[in-house]
Amino acid sequence: MSWTVYPMDTGFFSTLGSYGFDARCEMAAELGFDATYLTLWSEPAWADVARLRTVHEKHGLDVAGVYVALDVTASEDDPAARRILDLLRTLDGADLVEVALLSSDTSIDPSDPAGDSVALAWVERLAEAATERGIRLALYPHAGAWMETTADAARLCRAIGHPLVAGVFPAFHWYAAGAHDLQGSVDVLAPYLASVNVCGSRRISGWVMP
Repeated sequence: MSWTVYPMDTGFFSTLGSYGFDARCEMAAELGFDATYLTLWSEPAWADVARLRTVHEKHGLDVAGVYVALDVTASEDDPAARRILDLLRTLDGADLVEVALLSSDTSIDPSDPAGDSVALAWVERLAEAATERGIRLALYPHAGAWMETTADAARLCRAIGHPLVAGVFPAFHWYAAGAHDLQGSVDVLAPYLASVNVCGSRRISGWVMP
C-alpha cells in the first residue's frame, strides 16, 4: 500500500498571520510533500475551491483532500449543509472530502448514539452526492464534536455500509478526546480507514495542545 504524504493547511495559520493558497502549495512542494489540503473554515477558503483543479499543473502536487464540518441536526434546506452537498456534486481537483459531524442540539452529547439516526440520514445524503462524481467521503472524528471518537466514525461507517464512506484517524483528536488504547482504536477503524492525521500532542494545565 502506498500513502500520499501532505501537510494539513491548518499549520499555515496563526495569530501572527497566514499564508495564501499558492504560497502554501509552493512550500509543500519545496519541502517534498506529495499533496496539499484545503480546510473549508472561512469564506476565503471556500473561494480557494476553484483553485484545486490547477494545483497539479501549477505546483506539481496532488490534492489529498478537502475538510468540511456539518451540523447533523440541520434541516435539509440549511444553507451551510446545502453548500456541502453542492461541493460534493461539483468538486473538481480532489477525490476525497473529509467531514466532521457536529451537533447544535445541546441535548445530544458527544458520542451519544441518540444522534445516530439524524447523522446517518445526513451521511446518506452526502454519500449520494459524492457518488455522482466518485468522491470518497471520510468521516473525521473531532474532539468536542458529536462524532468525537474513532469508535463513533467506525460505528457510522459500519451502519451505512457504503463503499465510498470511510473514516479518518486524527491522532490529535484521538488523544484530545481522552482515548488511551491506540492499537484497539486503530483496529476498530482499520476496515474503513481512508487517511491518518499525525500530530504530536501534550497536556498543559488540563488542556490538550497540538
